[in-house]
Amino acid sequence: MMVWLKQQLRRSRSLYAWLRASKYALWRYPGLDRLVPLPSEIVQLEKIVKGSQPQDKQPPTPEQQRVLVVTPRAWSIHVARDLLVAHSLRLRGADVQIYTCGGRLPVCNIASHHAAPPMPCDFCHTYTSRMFQLLNFSPYRLRDFVSSDDIKVVQRVVASLSPKEFALFEDSDLPVGRMVQISVRWFLNSGTVGDDSLSLRTYRQFLVSGAIVGRAARQLLQQTNPQVLYLLNGLFFEEQILMFLARQWNIDVITHESGFHADSEILAHNAIAGYFDLSTVWPYFANQPLTTQEARYLDAYLQVRWQGGQDAARYYPHIQADTDAFFRTLGLDPNRPIIAAFTNILWDSAVLGRHRAFSSMTEWLAALVEHAVRNPQHQLVIRIHPAEIRLEMRETRQRVADFLQANFPVLPPNVHIIPPDSPLSSYTLMRLSQVGLVYTSTVGLEMALQDKPVIVAGQTHYADKGFTYQADNACDYLALLNQFSTLSPPSPDEVELARRYAYLFFFRLMVPFPLITTLDRGRLRFNFADLSALRPGADSSLDLICEGILRRKPFLVGPLPPEVLELYAKN
Repeated sequence: MMVWLKQQLRRSRSLYAWLRASKYALWRYPGLDRLVPLPSEIVQLEKIVKGSQPQDKQPPTPEQQRVLVVTPRAWSIHVARDLLVAHSLRLRGADVQIYTCGGRLPVCNIASHHAAPPMPCDFCHTYTSRMFQLLNFSPYRLRDFVSSDDIKVVQRVVASLSPKEFALFEDSDLPVGRMVQISVRWFLNSGTVGDDSLSLRTYRQFLVSGAIVGRAARQLLQQTNPQVLYLLNGLFFEEQILMFLARQWNIDVITHESGFHADSEILAHNAIAGYFDLSTVWPYFANQPLTTQEARYLDAYLQVRWQGGQDAARYYPHIQADTDAFFRTLGLDPNRPIIAAFTNILWDSAVLGRHRAFSSMTEWLAALVEHAVRNPQHQLVIRIHPAEIRLEMRETRQRVADFLQANFPVLPPNVHIIPPDSPLSSYTLMRLSQVGLVYTSTVGLEMALQDKPVIVAGQTHYADKGFTYQADNACDYLALLNQFSTLSPPSPDEVELARRYAYLFFFRLMVPFPLITTLDRGRLRFNFADLSALRPGADSSLDLICEGILRRKPFLVGPLPPEVLELYAKN
């Protein structure tokens, strides 16, 4: 009953927004805050702080690093990790400052268009402030650097723009129109920005937000004078703007993103963490055979994924892996070759701007269907990503099936679609296919591990590593596709290369963060009873992260030989 009621409330955006704002507004007033239960992690952290012995940070040193931790949104897991990292850096002698939003923006990426606007500024400001104040941080806020008059000026300028001018809009020497594009698409849950009223209104609001952040960011950096910025992924507009300025001012930037493993983190120096760029260290690890233990860990992990665990469990309540059911459901002919294509969600940050052979994922899909028309002897199976419908309050607005219906009202009989809500196993499809086609999906890496030839269309981290096919333009890509039946599957040496890369990716790039466990509905649990767990030497993952931030060491798990450190230092 409660689940049904919550679903109904979320469908009524105005009622949902009002109840949400009312709930979090009460947090700000002593006494009244007792009427609304605090998030469990805040209650737990309060108890941890009260029960901990006083901690003194390391005394300042001449080489003390000034670190600015940027946490503009109240995404609980990122706020909590940022808080622990910030406190750990402080215990290691760093001068750590925090920046958060605090309001004043007409729109941001705290929520998608399904739930906003109005933006949950009361919640966002109160949650982040309360969390950081528990460990005696006093965050800088956006509102400290921009006045109401500044905002009115920006609003007047943006209001005068025509839609054709949006992408070219600049403010304070910042290409704001370009920097907000990923945020606009993410907010709209769409791979493109249309000319409908919602899209244009959203883009205009993000231009205002981007200009406001740009004006505040310069003052923030001048006042805090950081040597290092620590921020989420580097793709949302706030982080893009700060990274842009940091490069101009020679400030190191560390980006971070949640890893594929539960409760893990990926980090990168002066790069986008979510692009998983291992090119610097790959020349060394490509030549290092896996140990028996490493091979065992990799096999066990892959087996769980292929059986529907790990990431798959988030998307498939039930998985149908039976081969006969697969052929029967799709009407496939077991005697004809199967080409398997795996999509991303169109607004996924792994896709936006990550084009290579085609200008967009939809152009790639159209080319695949047209190829199927010319080759009726082949069976093309398009597996639509389940995240299109499985991400609550972020359901995709621009869907692959809608694109295919609009451009191919009658699909050729040799094209088969597995919709996002289908329980048919992607791993069964991989096994039955003769070749795998991917844009940027990690499925391509997994297919190479299963001895399948893979043709990559986009810029993905595992391309050009020696075990996939890739092309730099559509003509070369289609030439590869035309000869797919003669493409050699990965040789044993290439499969071994894929295994080495997979271990590097899944086990060394992804840093465990065992001090926090993510729970349902955005809640989390701290897995320590005393703040001494954040001291140097108490947790190997925090040691690795802090050493990477303060000493520019690689964010890779496990011992690193001098050759890797040398490769890293050169880049």
